[in-house]
Amino acid sequence: MILKKTSLRMSVFLLMGAMLVSCGGPAAETETKKPDPGYPSIGVGRPVSDAPGEDTGITICIDPGHGFDDVGCSSDYLEDEKEEKDMTLQYAYALKAELEGMGYTVLLTHDGNTFPEEFNSYKNNIFSADERAAYVNSLDVDYFVSLHCDTFDEDDSIGGIRVYYYDSPIKTVTYSDAVANSISAHLAKEFPDVKAPSVHDNQSYVVLRTTTMAASLIEIGFISNKNDAENIQNPEWQEKFIDGVAAGIDGYFSLYQ
Repeated sequence: MILKKTSLRMSVFLLMGAMLVSCGGPAAETETKKPDPGYPSIGVGRPVSDAPGEDTGITICIDPGHGFDDVGCSSDYLEDEKEEKDMTLQYAYALKAELEGMGYTVLLTHDGNTFPEEFNSYKNNIFSADERAAYVNSLDVDYFVSLHCDTFDEDDSIGGIRVYYYDSPIKTVTYSDAVANSISAHLAKEFPDVKAPSVHDNQSYVVLRTTTMAASLIEIGFISNKNDAENIQNPEWQEKFIDGVAAGIDGYFSLYQ
């Protein structure tokens, strides 16, 4: 069962929105953002000890796609000069709050300002997919989800939510397909008037292929599609999306763990 925490989740969205607007435009991306070893970043590699829900014993790692000098996709449909990295971070914090409220221990691969320096193999200000996978594999994590926004400039009519998984041979427990389908089913309940989010078995994504735990990569929508971009920035749609993803994850672990 999902307990509604609308006020908490809305506060997260409003706070993150304010933070992202204040971060500035592309010039800010030239700054070097390295972790300070004496001041651990919020959520980076640190388990949550005060989650308000009953402890499930399950640890989930959320990956806000892109970030730092890698802005991801851009779109004229996103307000305040936001880019993919801004939206994925906003959604990651909202999903983190929701899952913590349900009793899960939740980690983030990065907090938007720093990422684990010891996994920065390329010594640059980009936290690459293989670096993220190596970091997640170093943690005691039961499930990993990477959030992204898609784009397809050749045809701006293409849109919708997509959920990807890949049960690679190195995974210690192979149930990624079940979690992905559970997320899709619960998102379909939240958005009954649109086509159910499609689920794809895809080994091309490094964070799916090389992680050792169950994993999903979710494309929240296409920011090259005007309707999708408006939805992604709409607080009510955001709430439904977070509810659906959290319910899908919880639906799987409630049944099979």
